[in-house]
Amino acid sequence: QLQWDTLLTQFKHRYASYLTAQLNEWQARQQSLQEHRKITTTQRTQIEHLAQIIRAMDPQTVLQRGYAIVHHKGDLVKSPSQLREGDDIELRLAEGTLSATLSQLKEP
Repeated sequence: QLQWDTLLTQFKHRYASYLTAQLNEWQARQQSLQEHRKITTTQRTQIEHLAQIIRAMDPQTVLQRGYAIVHHKGDLVKSPSQLREGDDIELRLAEGTLSATLSQLKEP
């Protein structure tokens, strides 16, 4: 019985340190995976936020809200001072384009 107890104790000591090391390695991997998951979730949130900003700034989204993009001779019109009465302009809308001749300029 004494020999058996001695062998069992030796076995426990040898494999206890091995199993402890394995357990520590497994826990470290688990923690690493949790950290990666947290990073991935943060990155996913950042990407979704950036996608929302990009969609909001998309000219087509702006046009869907009822705005128009005005061009004169291929140039983007940003100010009425770029135009004169009689100029041909092009208005890009959400669902198509209109051509028009400017008949009157009004001051804001």
